[in-house]
Amino acid sequence: MKRILLAAAFSFTPALLFAETEFVLKKIEPTLVESPTIQSNYRKSSTGRPSHWLEIEVTLDRSSSDKDAEAVSGDVTFQYYLLLNNSAITEDGKRTLLTGKVAHSDFPLEKGLHVAAFVSPQTLLKYFDGKPPTTIQQAVVDAGVVATSGSESPEPLSWKSKISSGKGWWDDTSTFNVVEGKIVGKSQTPFAHLASDYHQPDLPASR
Repeated sequence: MKRILLAAAFSFTPALLFAETEFVLKKIEPTLVESPTIQSNYRKSSTGRPSHWLEIEVTLDRSSSDKDAEAVSGDVTFQYYLLLNNSAITEDGKRTLLTGKVAHSDFPLEKGLHVAAFVSPQTLLKYFDGKPPTTIQQAVVDAGVVATSGSESPEPLSWKSKISSGKGWWDDTSTFNVVEGKIVGKSQTPFAHLASDYHQPDLPASR
């Protein structure tokens, strides 16, 4: 279990609302999902199958032994890392590491909370040379996420990796081709208004 207990030492930082609470990332799960079918008066037909998005879902707990702990958290930023299984088709033989940040807020003191981020079909098409993967094993070598509190002076809360047990494998950028900003929040996808009571909503990017 990878977690950091935030104590009162952070009382003068944006981590105030995390004091004496545990914020634990329990699971990160990448999955290929088809574009949703949404009922609307605006209709366009297509003869092809729905495109696949790559969803990265994170399960987490927020708990506290302090009866006076804040009922909801402050802002939390999730930094995502997705290592693509595409070394066989890149010019230099290196895999592509996609990254992206998504912010959330108001996490209650509960277990089994969820957030999600996505990679678009167009991004998958680009980095798999026009032949997007059809299984998650074809698409992904590993996925990681780091959660931090606040924005001006971020404090580490927790981290999780899908496969590797080593923290920070994504920092060795000499072995990857890093592409930033390709992992986006749910609000920037066709899934924005689906399962809204299941995933914690994104914060606006300009906030």
